[in-house]
Amino acid sequence: MKLYQKYFLTMLPIILLCIGSLGFWSFSHSKNALYKSEEENMRLLLNEAVHHIIESRYELLDQTGLADIPAFVQSYQEEAFQELNELSATTNRWFYVISREGKPIYSSDKNNLETLEEWGALVQSLQEKSFDTFKTKGNKTNLYASATFDKTNWNWVIFVSRPEAEVSEQVSSIQSVTIGISLLAVILMGGLLTLTTRRLLIQPITSLQNAAARISRQEPVENINITSNDELGDLARDMEGMSEAIKNKIEEVQIANKAKSMFLAHMSHELRSPLNSILGYADLALSDRDIQTLPQKTQDYIKTISSSGNHLMDLIGDILDFSKIEAGELVLEKNAMSLSELIEETSSMMLLAAREKNNALDVVFPDTIHKWVLGDSVRLRQILMNFLSNAVKFTTDGKITLSLTQKTDDEFTQNLRFEVSDEGIGIPKSKQASLFNAFSQADVSTTRNYGGTGLGLAINKQLVLAMNGQIGIESEEGKGSTFWFEVSLDKTKAPYRREEDVPEHDLTNLKLLLVEDIKVNQIMAKALLEKSGQSVDTADDGFQAIEKVKANDYDVILMDIHMPGMDGVEATQKIRTLQDAVKSSIPIIALTADIETSNLKEYIAGGMNATCTKPLNMDDLLKTLKRVVHEKSVSAA
Repeated sequence: MKLYQKYFLTMLPIILLCIGSLGFWSFSHSKNALYKSEEENMRLLLNEAVHHIIESRYELLDQTGLADIPAFVQSYQEEAFQELNELSATTNRWFYVISREGKPIYSSDKNNLETLEEWGALVQSLQEKSFDTFKTKGNKTNLYASATFDKTNWNWVIFVSRPEAEVSEQVSSIQSVTIGISLLAVILMGGLLTLTTRRLLIQPITSLQNAAARISRQEPVENINITSNDELGDLARDMEGMSEAIKNKIEEVQIANKAKSMFLAHMSHELRSPLNSILGYADLALSDRDIQTLPQKTQDYIKTISSSGNHLMDLIGDILDFSKIEAGELVLEKNAMSLSELIEETSSMMLLAAREKNNALDVVFPDTIHKWVLGDSVRLRQILMNFLSNAVKFTTDGKITLSLTQKTDDEFTQNLRFEVSDEGIGIPKSKQASLFNAFSQADVSTTRNYGGTGLGLAINKQLVLAMNGQIGIESEEGKGSTFWFEVSLDKTKAPYRREEDVPEHDLTNLKLLLVEDIKVNQIMAKALLEKSGQSVDTADDGFQAIEKVKANDYDVILMDIHMPGMDGVEATQKIRTLQDAVKSSIPIIALTADIETSNLKEYIAGGMNATCTKPLNMDDLLKTLKRVVHEKSVSAA
């Protein structure tokens, strides 16, 4: 209920009290006023009857000396009574003439002549009352006024009368009109007061409420449209100033977040580049046939370097993901994906890690689930991988289950519940509420015993919330845990895939140009590629790459993105503008540690044919080389 409506309801008892008071006042005062008015009217009529009618007749009779002759007296009296009849008909009042002894003489009410005797009895009890009420035998109350005319043969008491019921009807009519007018006046006054209050108080408060809501949503409020100089106007101006301050602070935060994102992107490249060398050289050492001639301790050192480097790469990825989520830069894709393929790929990626700790990894995927949906397969896989890696980390000699169930289903959408259950150490009830907070783990010793940053579950929560889903945990200490999340995904059809055999290309005859500004990375990548059978030439920056492309023929260019002087995108664009059609169409693969989807799309839009992430994974790189070489051969044909 709105405030002004409540205000009107609080006024309603006051309005009813006012109406009742006005009604009582109008009833009592209108009755008294009418009775007073009726008394005045009756006295005027008595004056008319006595002086102008009866006394004038008597004076004529007396002036002519006929006052003692009965026939003339009777004639003049009858003329007087006739005029009284006319006056009664005109004024709607009854006239009665009674002798001083109480004998009835005249009544203008011809239908009730018997009432004259009652009026005669009244004469005996008047006791000089000139105005009062008199109740006849018919239980009818009459108002009356009386006057005495004392002359020879005319010694009378004259009454003028009116039924009290007629006066009461007038009182009721006046009362109804008065109450109606009072009611209308009070309602109009209450409505006017309500509208005035709404305009002067409620509307400004509503404007302030809307402004406060916008400020809470961090939306700018430039003008609240309250110009009064009272407290509300002061509050409005203070809120406008507060909004401006919040706006400036938000801009500062956005600038800071942008600077932080740029710093993290730069640090990502700076951190991943040496890691790329560390992991690459460790893989080269482990794949060297002479590794077996080294002492076992040395071999273990190299394996530790490789595993620690991969773990550090995962931690860097978590920190970068969380920073992007905090900065509001998380963008979810919505592409067609196969749920069955997603579950199969994710579980297969964790199968070896589970077996290393003697765990069984099972998958439950009901046939009733619609397999093709629209969503972000990368982020869904990331959530499941975080859950599965935690399950593997905290479970030994147990069972881990990845299951998918359908909560609701309609023609266009299905609500799905993903669960990862384990038989690990479990989590106490008191620790479960904080698990999804950043840098939070169930125990401070967890990091020392099992590793990790405590960011995985926090990232999962933010990703699920971005998908408008829910996330949670069910766990009992010592008996294992079940991490789950629920999301609604739109159904879609399986995309058309043209079946064609991609011929196996002999990559050993490829001549590659590797563009890399960091020497250790350049040497490592060249060694990996040459070990795979490719011929590799190198360039230290974008300028040198363009000169080498002009001077030599290459099958594929591997282009680093972040380089001083001229970066990989600019170098690619200049190569695409070369006049030599063969050289300008050389396939170019971007090598980058910046794996943000929007950036990868920017590289493709800049003229590159494909992307490969750092640190280099030779299997992925060789697959990409095969694809671009095949596409080049198809376009040449």
